Amino acid sequence: MEIEPEKLRLAIDGDEYPLDSRADNYRVFLQMLQQAGNSIDIFSPHLDHKLYDTGEIINRLQTLIRHNQHARIRLLLRDPRRLITYGHRIIELSRRLSSYIEIRQLAETCHEHIESFSLFDQRGILYRPNAEQFAGWFSFNAPIRVKSETVFFNEAWNISLPCHETRRLYL
Repeated sequence: MEIEPEKLRLAIDGDEYPLDSRADNYRVFLQMLQQAGNSIDIFSPHLDHKLYDTGEIINRLQTLIRHNQHARIRLLLRDPRRLITYGHRIIELSRRLSSYIEIRQLAETCHEHIESFSLFDQRGILYRPNAEQFAGWFSFNAPIRVKSETVFFNEAWNISLPCHETRRLYL
């Protein structure tokens, strides 16, 4: 990656840049996450462990929640039960912070969607047309594209089922 995502600012830098490796995806996701202040929506068939299951990601999610009591993190996954079975730090975090992090299982009518994307504060987007590959693009300020993906995400969210296994029951 030629561009340094650390120099880009969420809701300001609007150019689109290509992604082609797991490392690029991770750096950009981490940088947008660090700058996000309100909301993160993640659409993923599965949460790649090397991208999302790291201490750095968890720490930044916790920081976002600590700094904004109205923060909202939504994950729409094809098979969250698989992550529950094999373990994932975001699942554990969602159990502890269920008021801020919600996970839903993607409705079967949406299973033909193979893309993966993350939306940050209605401005930033990290998009991969095929979730099994790391080629894609990102922009720190793409409100029109983010709005379009948000409409799709919300429609899929509304017909998908909450994943109750990610909730912790306190007695």
